[in-house]
Amino acid sequence: MTSTPPRGLGDPSYRRKWKRSGSPGKGYLRLRGMTLASLLRLHEAAAAVGETWDFGVRDEGSLEHVVRLLNEKSIRKERRRPDPRESPVRIAAWIMHYIVATHPFWDANHRTGYLVARVVLRAFGLDVHASSEEAERFVRSIDGQDLTLESVEEWVRSHLVKRYWKSKTREL
Repeated sequence: MTSTPPRGLGDPSYRRKWKRSGSPGKGYLRLRGMTLASLLRLHEAAAAVGETWDFGVRDEGSLEHVVRLLNEKSIRKERRRPDPRESPVRIAAWIMHYIVATHPFWDANHRTGYLVARVVLRAFGLDVHASSEEAERFVRSIDGQDLTLESVEEWVRSHLVKRYWKSKTREL
């Protein structure tokens, strides 16, 4: 049984349907742009900050799983099925928790998880406002203290800011 890939903006029939049904939210459409290659580029950027002993991938299947689920989450919202578990904050918390807890890379999993979560939030015009020390302490506690997805979501929500032009932010 072959699975049909999700229809994207390149498909003309999708564009017509999207215009008729109203905008599903640009943030969810931007999530569809996340590919395995873009996830690896984000890891390289995160690993370049600080000391990293190995830039390699330990478990490519986990990364493919992340990309597949991000696409599924964006499609679900697009079909206008209200689901509070699929909020931008929930998606960002899930991806940070998943990358930190499963360690798909040999090194820099904490930095990569935090960076990818911020990229997800920025797709929706949001961001996390925390000092680098506070963010590092929290992200390291995800696997160090076995934090649940709900506690990660709560932390992200409590540090959420709305992004404006360039680097201006406003606390929510």
